[in-house]
Amino acid sequence: NITSVVIQGDFPNYENESVMPTQFNTKVIVDKDILEKAIRKVLTFTRSENNFVELQIDWGSAVITSGLPEIWEWKTKIPVTVEWTEITIWINWKYILDFLKE
Repeated sequence: NITSVVIQGDFPNYENESVMPTQFNTKVIVDKDILEKAIRKVLTFTRSENNFVELQIDWGSAVITSGLPEIWEWKTKIPVTVEWTEITIWINWKYILDFLKE
């Protein structure tokens, strides 16, 4: 059996600054192959329940962490170029790998 539900509504206007920023304070330059290999490396050893990895980016490097610190986590470090400021984000690794395929 397959069930579907029609959702009515308007698709968000992504040109609207409140939905998707149009200006950025930080620019990170990284080799896409190195980033992909690093993400796959940390995922080999640990999987977060919610598919998130932490990217902690500072001057000259990015540390990619996966897992739950209270149980088990895995980290790897890769070279990057950063323009402006340091950042730390949590992002779904599936989205990154899908993006890197393009």
